[in-house]
Amino acid sequence: MGLRTFVRRHPVATYFVLAFGIAWGGIALVVGPFSLREGYRGEGLLVGGVGEQAVLMLLAMLAGPSLASILTTMLVDGTAGVSELWSRVRR
Repeated sequence: MGLRTFVRRHPVATYFVLAFGIAWGGIALVVGPFSLREGYRGEGLLVGGVGEQAVLMLLAMLAGPSLASILTTMLVDGTAGVSELWSRVRR
């Protein structure tokens, strides 16, 4: 069974795997290098307010479901599905 066949048979599972993968992958990229250098414990967020790292983490969390929906639609329905998705968003 190919990837496209699996995605067409299990679109909801594909969406959730992509959404969590993109979101947590982005968070790991944001937090990873910092924690390796200085040991991230989250204390700076509570004491110092919202910093650059917290904003990047928020963007990663918001990008996960958005990009996953577009990718899943593209894999399941192709370009016709994506154009239909954008026409619904515009309405």
